[in-house]
Amino acid sequence: MHEMSIAMNIFRIVREKLKKMYGKYYPVKKVAVNIGKMSTVVPAALEFCFEMAGKDTIFEGAELEIVEIPLKIHCEDCKEDMILDEPFFFCRKCDSFNLKILSGKEMNVDTFEIDETADPITEEAMAWK
Repeated sequence: MHEMSIAMNIFRIVREKLKKMYGKYYPVKKVAVNIGKMSTVVPAALEFCFEMAGKDTIFEGAELEIVEIPLKIHCEDCKEDMILDEPFFFCRKCDSFNLKILSGKEMNVDTFEIDETADPITEEAMAWK
């Protein structure tokens, strides 16, 4: 299950941003991620891993918002852009297989929210990971 390593990478990215932005760590309330439909991530599995791996960390109780990015293609023959609901790679307008993927493979942390009213957590307390 690669969703656990994805959850751990989400934690790493947010921790690095917190350190860079604030020089300290705060409890995280929410993390929003963009997951492309072709990324092979199972959203329910990622939510489970995020919750389990976040226990006893600054991520405990944080909400994970997953925004699914549709599979969008461009037909190089008829120049049509379209969104595919299923990964059958042919143009629905001209039946061409000469396609370019515009979106749907991405996976990134979009935004996160922290609790700035809470006491900051020191670098030493963050040494768990």
